[in-house]
Amino acid sequence: MARLSVSFDDIWANIDFPDQITLGNSITFAKTTNSPGDIGIALSIYSPDIYLIPDAQGPGIDRHRLSLQIDFSATSTSFSVPLSSWSQVTNKYKIAFQIEATAVTTSGIGTTARTTVYAVADQSMAPTFTLGVSPSSGVIQGITPVIISISGESCKYGASVASRSINADGRSSNGSSLSIIPISNGVIAVSATVKDSRGLSTTKTATFNVTAYLPPSLSSFNVSRVDSSGLPDAEGTSVKFSVVWKGGTGDTGGNSCTVKYRQAGAASYTDFGEVVSGQDYVITNAVFSTDYEYEFIATVTDKHTPHEKQVILDRGFFTLDFKKGGDGMAIGQACTEPGLTINMPTKFKKPISEISFDDTGANGGWIGAKTQFDKVPIHFNAPHKVDGSRFDPLIAGKDTNGNYWAFGQGAGQEICFVGFKANRTENGVDWKVSINTLTGALSSSNIAPNVPLMAYPVGAVYISNNSTSPASLFGGSWTPVDNVFPRFSAFSEGIRNGGSNTHTLTTNEMPSHTHGLSTSVYLNDNSVSNSGAHSTWWNTKRSGTRVTASASGGGGAHNNVPYYRTFYAWIRTA
Repeated sequence: MARLSVSFDDIWANIDFPDQITLGNSITFAKTTNSPGDIGIALSIYSPDIYLIPDAQGPGIDRHRLSLQIDFSATSTSFSVPLSSWSQVTNKYKIAFQIEATAVTTSGIGTTARTTVYAVADQSMAPTFTLGVSPSSGVIQGITPVIISISGESCKYGASVASRSINADGRSSNGSSLSIIPISNGVIAVSATVKDSRGLSTTKTATFNVTAYLPPSLSSFNVSRVDSSGLPDAEGTSVKFSVVWKGGTGDTGGNSCTVKYRQAGAASYTDFGEVVSGQDYVITNAVFSTDYEYEFIATVTDKHTPHEKQVILDRGFFTLDFKKGGDGMAIGQACTEPGLTINMPTKFKKPISEISFDDTGANGGWIGAKTQFDKVPIHFNAPHKVDGSRFDPLIAGKDTNGNYWAFGQGAGQEICFVGFKANRTENGVDWKVSINTLTGALSSSNIAPNVPLMAYPVGAVYISNNSTSPASLFGGSWTPVDNVFPRFSAFSEGIRNGGSNTHTLTTNEMPSHTHGLSTSVYLNDNSVSNSGAHSTWWNTKRSGTRVTASASGGGGAHNNVPYYRTFYAWIRTA
């Protein structure tokens, strides 16, 4: 209860009333006094949040203020505020009421007392809603989608929904629904909360059951070419494969693994059948041509969802292979189509941007081999020969320096890359590199001019453990670099030199340190000689004291070089 006390001279009165107001209920103010019939109470009730006399109109009328009185002979008075007044306050959970009481007697006006009490929204005004879980039964772990929803929201007396939250199986949502596929099994707890603009909230809970299930897994699938005995052979036409898989648990309905295969691009598969995990299988009753790729698929199934893994069996591996008829060549695989095919990691030692060809017939870019090769003005004896041997070109062309190049097959099935200097008018070859397709042996005669030096343009740095100058290795002009450390900051600082091998510390660079002190006391007037780096003394008529701090350190420079390894280095200048 709340109490206000007022008086006039020796007459006093206490007014008691609830310290929390409930809208819709009657609020009673009760008076007790030491002199009944001699004192009345004037009451003023003010609320800044709502209208207390909403229908009152006219100049000077404050609809937020209500005046009441307790007569001399009366012991109480009361008033009420409609519950619907909450609709005037939609974003607060309490309403303030300022109460003022003044003593009134026949002899005059006495003292005044004031206080503030509140009407507080209780849980009966909290929002309501419906919590739904669908489906609520027959849910399989990791398989069945479940939707948790909030619907039918209702807020009291003009309030609105401020926030929502849903939590289930470690996941959450701030919306009106949450869709999950349960990752747990057993009983799953669900909670949902709706909060309104007054700050009042309602929380509801529910549960649903999830049947345990762990799907089957397929961890590895290996397929390789073998010979008819099952031994590894990159050019074999039989296949060896194995699948490592694991059956699921729980509501699986049974597990199995099957394998099927087909030639890449074929319309249908050949079923191999069920396989045991980890067991090797060899297929020898079918021919897997080295000219084609084959697609193998392993599938692990149960009653829910199949899990597949695909492996491509590559064509038979050939370092170099030529198509029958001479109109195609492949590197790293069998040649099955006209033109040049490369199926292995490839590095171009010279940037492609530095090699260019025009697009006109005889001086054209790389052009189509046999039917176009005679248009390139390289002189061969008939039939085409290189160093007296037959040469079947696949592609040929002319570079921007006027040199001619050809790429093709020699009489011994070796691959040849040959070059002819500009303006050559007689049979011969200036550069040649050959790969024997039977033995893999590499041979060469001469080398394209300045190719090594191309790797080191002017300004490049050459570093070696050997003192041999790069000028004698590659040509060009080089300047040795000696007695310096590299600093990789030219992008921000430009090309410059700096630093030093030794350094002497300045006073500001010295670390903070201390000195030892010695003290001497003199008891006579004899003169005292100072010594050391610092000395201070005090002298009375017959005595003196001296404090000395000794110096240390030699003041020399220190080595400024980290642990290192030496190399020979040059910068190309021309």
